Amino acid sequence: MTVNAIPMAKQTKEEVLENDLGSTLKSSKITSEIDFLKRMKLKQQISAGATTDASLKAIADFQSADDKRIQSVYAKLIAMYQAAEAEKLAAVTTPATPRTARNALANIYAQFGYKDLYEIAAIVAEIKRVKQENEDIMSSVNTII
Repeated sequence: MTVNAIPMAKQTKEEVLENDLGSTLKSSKITSEIDFLKRMKLKQQISAGATTDASLKAIADFQSADDKRIQSVYAKLIAMYQAAEAEKLAAVTTPATPRTARNALANIYAQFGYKDLYEIAAIVAEIKRVKQENEDIMSSVNTII
């Protein structure tokens, strides 16, 4: 049996672009606190201004699971930071103030380096996402084994 190779027709420029869309169109990750806050403000403005357009309001109100994870961790880190600052101020007047919040924040910085809180939140959220995916995969594997 012989196999004849048939040359493929050369793709047009448009076909090449369409085939490469998946590799060129990527979600832009928010990597800074300022960008995150700007996006939150923009979403709020769009949502408030889209009272008559339901589809625009739905888009503005959409929040992915990754965004929710980052936002949750970010809020906790801000609360931890504020508690540490309150402890620091209390230690000025009462030197025997325990260092629980400051120690917890110091441990976070020791593990992640002195990054801004949003960047740490994004890293922690990514770790949580990977952990959840691994648990999902393992539950599937355990049903097979």
